[in-house]
Amino acid sequence: MDSLRKTFSKKPEPSKITEDLTSEYALIAINASYPPELSALAEYAKSDPSSSVFMGRMYKIYCVIHSALNGLDPSIDPMPVLLNLNQKIRVCAGDLSEVKVPRVKFGKTGLDISIITNGSMRFQQTWKQTVTDESLIDAECQANLKRTLLRALDMGINHFETARGYGSSEIQMGKAFKEIFEETDYKREDILIQSKVNPQPTREKFIEEIEKTFRFLQVEYLDLFSFHGLANKERHYDDLFNPETGLYAVIEDYVKRGKIRHVGFSTHGTTEWICQMIATNKFSYVNVHYHYYGSYTASGHAFPEKGNAKVVRMAKERDMGLFCISPFDKGGGAYNASRVVRGVMDEVGIDPLEFSVGWLVKEGFHTMTVGVGRSEDYDEPLNASYMINENKEEFFGKVNEIELRLDQKLEGALGKEWMSTWWDGVPHSFQTDTGVDFARCVWSYNIMKALGMQWFAKARHGTGVGNAKNWKEGVSADENRKDWGYMPGLNPTKGVDYGEALKSVREENLDKVKKIVEEHYWRLIELKEGDEGWHTGLETIDMRPWVAYPER
Repeated sequence: MDSLRKTFSKKPEPSKITEDLTSEYALIAINASYPPELSALAEYAKSDPSSSVFMGRMYKIYCVIHSALNGLDPSIDPMPVLLNLNQKIRVCAGDLSEVKVPRVKFGKTGLDISIITNGSMRFQQTWKQTVTDESLIDAECQANLKRTLLRALDMGINHFETARGYGSSEIQMGKAFKEIFEETDYKREDILIQSKVNPQPTREKFIEEIEKTFRFLQVEYLDLFSFHGLANKERHYDDLFNPETGLYAVIEDYVKRGKIRHVGFSTHGTTEWICQMIATNKFSYVNVHYHYYGSYTASGHAFPEKGNAKVVRMAKERDMGLFCISPFDKGGGAYNASRVVRGVMDEVGIDPLEFSVGWLVKEGFHTMTVGVGRSEDYDEPLNASYMINENKEEFFGKVNEIELRLDQKLEGALGKEWMSTWWDGVPHSFQTDTGVDFARCVWSYNIMKALGMQWFAKARHGTGVGNAKNWKEGVSADENRKDWGYMPGLNPTKGVDYGEALKSVREENLDKVKKIVEEHYWRLIELKEGDEGWHTGLETIDMRPWVAYPER
């Protein structure tokens, strides 16, 4: 192991890695001497170096092994990480490479849908609406996108989700699928395409955006259409259902004409708002956040059902399709899980990404999106699929064991009574005139304190910072909230007494909640790298060690 540690000693810098990845890191991994326990990896290293997929995966292998041997605390045994990596290579590129992703019925739609969805917001050229013609598409980016779609199809993934708001995603996918249908045996009817369009000021503008989606994707119909980002209860209900101007009537017309097969919505909103939309009985499915660690913007809502657990229950009662948004990133930052979380996973023997897949399947979700930047991003979901297919009882036994151990970490650090009641009466951003999402604040404190998830909580904190820039003094809270985008809520202001805003909090918890909001939260959120107590996930293993195209 010491020899391998020395071979993989140099720390990669993802932002400096060129796209062809014929870097020293991939070559080191190719030429390394692997112990017998890593036989699949050793065999794979002899593959075709002219393949960009091979070179990309060898670079990722380098990064994982470097982190396992040189990035973890020396007291942590790196072998579980290396054995898991070896298993993934067997499944994804070795003698088990014919593994397929399972499919299930997508609720009342009746569609057979793969439990893994190709999320299409990280492999496109740009977030901007500047690529309006195929001549403007970057060839290198397009080749990677097409290669990724083909990998998904070959794995048995049949659901591809994009949005009008994802920059050049639709036009690039339309071009790629047209070529794939012409060059392979795959046909349009083999896949399910979902696209999402934001509510617009007028029906005319809404139709204009929908028609762009059809034109860019080069399709005659959409299997699934979603209203995108329904999070603002101050305006979105009226946007859809106003008798004179409502946008839902537009979609009903598309459905009658066979242009749209099924209608749903995506949301980062509050639990009560999502439930209000579900209760209309106008939708066949819902795209929602629901993760072991919390429900993202709905974390701490709907006591006693724990955030979007209430949404999941209501959707199941109506036989709606359940689609989980961002299970790996907003679901606890699983790509680079904290030391505490990674330690629990390694002890049990599955990867944080694989745990996320298993937990959602166990909770009854039909599919979940994987925001792929490259085809190699599918290795962990495919390994989870293999375990579900081949040894379901053992796999879900590990998922349950991890859930139990994480629960114990939370209860050990914060108390069992606190963990079962902390969100009772804690208001979210639409429940006080302050606009502060106190529920998210306390939730963030919990996962930082018990699970070392500072890096993840800091990213959530950033949303509140952005919203604060548009919060105008002298304007009512309702008016201010109308300008919020997908992710509502402000952070508390450091040191402010929020006693009046927190008066609904459970009496036994009130003093602690006030202390967290006014003091303890800030002590953790302001930790910097190098400070005592800092446990950034980047200190463990980054399972996505490259910069995605639109982020470059």
